[in-house]
Amino acid sequence: MRQQYLFDATDGAVLSVCEHPDQDRVTVRIERHDQTVTIQLPEAEFAALSDLRFKLRFRRPALAEVMAA
Repeated sequence: MRQQYLFDATDGAVLSVCEHPDQDRVTVRIERHDQTVTIQLPEAEFAALSDLRFKLRFRRPALAEVMAA
């Protein structure tokens, strides 16, 4: 039995990760409204992608920008 994971975004997009029938590939799909992007990755490449770690930095607005809003 194949495993499939679905992640819903707040903007209506859906990320799905699904094992391929031959079991050594993974299908990653992003769907948003009428657009779909599908990528098939070998198991090793998907494992490398899954192991990535990100440290995102967001610019904090200046107090003047917050007060003006």
